[in-house]
Amino acid sequence: MTQHAQRSDSLHTTHHAHGSDPHHTTHHARRMGMGIALDPTVATARIGADGRVLDLNPRFARATGLLGEALDRPLLDLFGDRLGHEAHETWAELVSEAGHRPGRAATKVVELPASDGIGVACLFEAIMVDDREIVLRELLGDNELDAQLVHFRLAAKLGGFGLWTYDLDSGVWRWHGGRARFIRHVMPDPGSPDPGWLDNVHPDDRDEVDGLIATLTRSDVDEARVVFRIRADDGGWHWLESHVRRLRLGIDGRDVIVGVNHDQTEAIRRRAEADLRLRAERERSSRLAEVSAALIRAVTEDELSAVMLTRAASVFGGTGAVVALIERGRLHVPYGPGISEEFARTTEGIGLDVVRRPLVWAIRTGEPVFVESRAQHEADWPDAHEVIEATGAQAYAMIPFAVAGGQPIGALAVVYDRDHRPGSDERALMRTFGQLAGQAIERIRLQQARAELAEALQRTMLPARLPHVPGLEIAVRYAPARDGLSVGGDWYDVIARDDGTALVAIGDAQGHDVDAAAFMGQVRTTKRAFASEHPDPADVLTRTNELVSALHRDTFASCSLLWIDPATGVCSVGRAGHVPMIVLDPDGTPRVVETPGGPVLGVMEGATYPSYRTTLAPGSTIVLVTDGVVEAHDVSIDAGLERAAACASARWREGVEQIADAVLAAAAATGSGDDAAVVVLRLPPEASGG
Repeated sequence: MTQHAQRSDSLHTTHHAHGSDPHHTTHHARRMGMGIALDPTVATARIGADGRVLDLNPRFARATGLLGEALDRPLLDLFGDRLGHEAHETWAELVSEAGHRPGRAATKVVELPASDGIGVACLFEAIMVDDREIVLRELLGDNELDAQLVHFRLAAKLGGFGLWTYDLDSGVWRWHGGRARFIRHVMPDPGSPDPGWLDNVHPDDRDEVDGLIATLTRSDVDEARVVFRIRADDGGWHWLESHVRRLRLGIDGRDVIVGVNHDQTEAIRRRAEADLRLRAERERSSRLAEVSAALIRAVTEDELSAVMLTRAASVFGGTGAVVALIERGRLHVPYGPGISEEFARTTEGIGLDVVRRPLVWAIRTGEPVFVESRAQHEADWPDAHEVIEATGAQAYAMIPFAVAGGQPIGALAVVYDRDHRPGSDERALMRTFGQLAGQAIERIRLQQARAELAEALQRTMLPARLPHVPGLEIAVRYAPARDGLSVGGDWYDVIARDDGTALVAIGDAQGHDVDAAAFMGQVRTTKRAFASEHPDPADVLTRTNELVSALHRDTFASCSLLWIDPATGVCSVGRAGHVPMIVLDPDGTPRVVETPGGPVLGVMEGATYPSYRTTLAPGSTIVLVTDGVVEAHDVSIDAGLERAAACASARWREGVEQIADAVLAAAAATGSGDDAAVVVLRLPPEASGG
């Protein structure tokens, strides 16, 4: 006898125990023809081989709300959208199994869409008769609850669930078994109306559980889910996920609440641990991003070391950090919080030939060293006592700074006050940090080398010393831009003539790179050559423009040229697209002197430049500036000139050096980032007008 046949006989026997003959019924079903009436005591239906409904008895029609429905359609079409997806599939499987095994009964617990909206769970048998039709017949019509739940109990046990019911009519709680055994000890005895198990629900979750039961007693709600904690027989709290459904068990059965519990304690614990790891990883990634941004912003090695010493250890959960940089083949070791001075002292100045130390090894090989415990340290690095003794570390990681070409430049050591085993993700993150730090160090050193080169080039472009001009006080200032190679295009020059006069120039070549400096040098050299022949500013600017325009360079320069006679106060001014000069009267009153001018040098061949001639009073002060002094992203040139004039006037009594300092300081306060040049000239008080 097959397992199916045994189960079928068992179900028939159960039915027989309640007053009907299963053998007679099955035999009758097999022998009845198309027109034979169906058994009125149980819900029964006949379905043709093509799936169309041939007949429904009144009990089936009333239970499903199909009274008056036209037949001769598939059963599932008659149910329509009142049947849920899972119930739809179960009915289809039941009919399919019967159709593929003629003469053998198929049984399933199926759900009927009752006319009052409540799902009705019933045990149905389906059997193919004479290869022409399938008879669907309700089993266990008296709704013996335990027998109806046999499939539920089996599914619960196999799925690791616990199954319980609550009878809404009698108020009886019943436990029906399953895998979550500890739940059994906190549920009432079978048939008990005492819901005392609710006392074992965690106080913070009790209202939610009570509310769930109350909600399901309302006819408009038939399904819900709740997750709550309950005290198990081991005294600990377990998390239960309970899927709860209101059902009618059998067509004439009572309404019950069916609950399926699943112990989610381990899953929730794992999820909580995963959430903690995820939050920690996000926090670490956020801190790494902040540190990376700080590394990028650092402009000196000292700033870079400070960032790593104060912030790198927290990124990797360490208690302290040490930075080792290679300087002239030896270690320079600044240290941060959590690291004793003793460690830095004993490590400072060590050469790269001392290979039996983990820090040196990491720097030389370019490979990180991870030591997870003191035991591993003693086994792997027995000669490197200072790492443990001076830091008190239980574990550490040595992270080399990686640069293109693999040249060793240094490493970061992170120490821990406990055993620490970095995972693969953390190790990869440490390697990434080493690459970022190495790139930052390389960038800073390259920038430093460029700055030194730029400063040297700039010094060759500007006068090493100012010439002596009798009766004329002169002060100059220059501040390079911090952009590109930091080679500024701003320049100034003072040419003392044999007749006691002077030619003073100030200008600004476009850009802050070597090309700008080279063009500035060409303009300065050309101007000097022409000025030696004739000092008239208009003539010098016109001839200089003709020469540099003929070069067809993709750059240009502005310039102001001032010829001045200190003895008489007579001066002549020419401008090539440059900002006006500022004059302080002998009493310190400032004014911006707008003079005629022409276009910038190098863009328009044939351009001419007028000159403006005036006589200044004895003791007057002239301030010449470049646009880097007076212009910024939020300050116009006019406003900048007014501010520079006010700064100069405020320091008028203190002398030309102090005026130059004040004007340049005001320029730095704008944050424009451009290079800036200032020339301050003061006529002698005893000069006479002429």
